[in-house]
Amino acid sequence: MTTQPAPKTQELENNINYFFDNYLRPTDLDIRRLKKEAENLIKINAAIAYNYLGRIAVLENNRKAVISNYEKAIKLTPNDCAIHNNYSIALSHCGLNDLALEEKREIFSRFSNNKDVLLGLFYCLINSARFDEAHKLSSKIEDNKGIELVNNAAKIFVAANLTDDEAQQLQILAFSLIEKHQLYFYEADIEIIENCVEYTIYVDKAIEDIFELNWDLANLLAESVDDMRCDVLNFTYSSVEVLRERRQHEREIGVQV
Repeated sequence: MTTQPAPKTQELENNINYFFDNYLRPTDLDIRRLKKEAENLIKINAAIAYNYLGRIAVLENNRKAVISNYEKAIKLTPNDCAIHNNYSIALSHCGLNDLALEEKREIFSRFSNNKDVLLGLFYCLINSARFDEAHKLSSKIEDNKGIELVNNAAKIFVAANLTDDEAQQLQILAFSLIEKHQLYFYEADIEIIENCVEYTIYVDKAIEDIFELNWDLANLLAESVDDMRCDVLNFTYSSVEVLRERRQHEREIGVQV
């Protein structure tokens, strides 16, 4: 029988998920309230409390606090697969896909028989633009909507002679603007359009301010690499306003996100 979370813990979980699920940025007052609820759990279950404080740090856009809180949680329960997994997810929510992938590889080395860990590694590879590696892993994944994307993207990369290491480096550069500009990152949509793998990175910027951000991205890539490979791998920033409208439309027509 599965252990049900305590009412107070479940309430905190729901309060945190509300912001993630609705692509909302909490106010300072919201953050203070959430932190207080999590800190009240420290004497009851410190590892769980630091896990929640790590997730709250994501909502606060405080990457250092994300890492600090999860390091405390993992030190207390080093063999807790769920907390390790949550740490990797939190890093992804910060746009730190390279660090998330490192953590997910470590988890997979210890819990390789866990299907959720395997699926998590699969998605981390996708987020990091490592499609050849994800393709090799896909044979172990059962009936997942990401498999078709991965298989097609891997073919595009092979035909273009684009390695996983090169693609990941471009991904890291593109996402580095999140930290440079202290952007509030929500998520990235990945799709294939006209034989090009397109990453749309949604951040808390008004639609009218997105052009300047993409101009900055183009300059960064041009200065950092000899070939931006934008014919087969492209990154574009977009406003969370667009993401909310898109998700609302998908809900109305019954599309599973």
